[in-house]
This record gives sequence, C-alpha cells and structure tokens, in this order.
Amino acid sequence: MLWLKTHRAGVWARITCEVNEVSLVQAQEEEVRGRWDWLDGHGNASDTSFDTEGDAALNAVETLALDPFPK
Repeated sequence: MLWLKTHRAGVWARITCEVNEVSLVQAQEEEVRGRWDWLDGHGNASDTSFDTEGDAALNAVETLALDPFPK
C-alpha cells in the first residue's frame, strides 16, 4: 500500500475508499455530467465534482480522514 500511495496515489485512494465503504460515483447533474463525486454511508458527500475518479477518491481520503487499514 505504501508503494501505491507513493507512486499511484489515485489507485491507493480508490482502494482506501472501497475498504471504508465510500462510494465513487459519476455525477448525474447535467452541468457536471461525466465528473466524479464521493458519498459515504453517513450522508456525507463531496462539495464539488472532480475530473477523475482518482481525484474524487483523494479528496474523500483527505476530507474524511480515511484509514487505509480500518479495523
């Protein structure tokens, strides 16, 4: 995981989101269609939409302080 975090941060963040049950979804609103949002199981969602799934995942990890190895 450390190698991924260092060399492929977007992939690392997507995996971290998955193990923390944070969904990465394509935005459905017409003005941002094709961009990416994140949603968690507690009603939290990204404030903005992102160009890539990896960017959305990185924002979720930072915003939600996600642990790559939750217990």
